[in-house]
Amino acid sequence: MRRAPVVALARREVAHVRIDNDAALAHAAVDRHEELPPHWRNAVTMSGYGLRVTAAELAELTAAIDALLRPFIAPTRQDAPEDARVVHLGLTALRTPEPPT
Repeated sequence: MRRAPVVALARREVAHVRIDNDAALAHAAVDRHEELPPHWRNAVTMSGYGLRVTAAELAELTAAIDALLRPFIAPTRQDAPEDARVVHLGLTALRTPEPPT
């Protein structure tokens, strides 16, 4: 079932804003990386993976990752150690666009 054009446009625009915000945050973090204590510099990572999965496998994988992350979500975590800090971890799972034919 296709969404109404105005709904599809709104969802796309919100997605672009989120992508831009995530990129701005990543650029700011990279710019200040050397200011971090060594244990934080060694802990942060930037990774990207090209996966070959079915839609069902992707849904299962992202649900499993979500389940792993949920206990650590900053506003709801009650048991965070005193030295814990807020970290941005983004998960983007997009089907790679195929070249036009």
